[in-house]
Amino acid sequence: MSRLTALCATLLLACGSVQAFADAASHAADAERFLQLARADRLTVPVYGQVQQMFAQRFAESGAPAGQQALLERYQAKANAALDRAVGWPVLKPALVELYTTHFDEREMQELLAFYRSPLGQKVLEKMPMLTAQSARLTQNKLEAAVPRVNELLAEMSGKLDAKNLNRRPRCRNWNSCRRPLPRCSRSTSRCWMKAICTAAGWKPTTRRSSSARSSAA
Repeated sequence: MSRLTALCATLLLACGSVQAFADAASHAADAERFLQLARADRLTVPVYGQVQQMFAQRFAESGAPAGQQALLERYQAKANAALDRAVGWPVLKPALVELYTTHFDEREMQELLAFYRSPLGQKVLEKMPMLTAQSARLTQNKLEAAVPRVNELLAEMSGKLDAKNLNRRPRCRNWNSCRRPLPRCSRSTSRCWMKAICTAAGWKPTTRRSSSARSSAA
């Protein structure tokens, strides 16, 4: 009886493993179909175009004669091969399938498939690249209005930080012999360009008294 029980348990585990494998395969297949609908295989097309343009621009800047066009084409082909090995669709697809199956269960993947197969879903897929590009431009245009104020605030904060750092340093004993904050500070009071900074930091110059003045004071 115990052998029969063990055999049944083994069969149940085997059936469960087969079912889990089948479910995972179905889940992955749904994710792959979704990626096909979403035209994910075209994600890297702009990258290829940019690299080709980069080589063409470098070729034009070099002033190479038209007879060397074959050199440009040869290196563009090599660049395409390098990109294929890194981000070609056969390389990206397994990683993207794993990504989507991690974040969407099988039921959710089926709902996504149903939506993107609908007319509205197809319209979303068609318009999304254009909407993304226009949204980025709109955001950039709006952001430009804030750039001057942000730069002003950054400069203001930097000034306050610099002033605080200067305040932590010892006072200048004398403008003429001041060696802080620059080691070559040897200008007179009237010519010392550090005077304004020292004053802002609260450093007070003291004039050295001559030996005769010290003797008189004594």
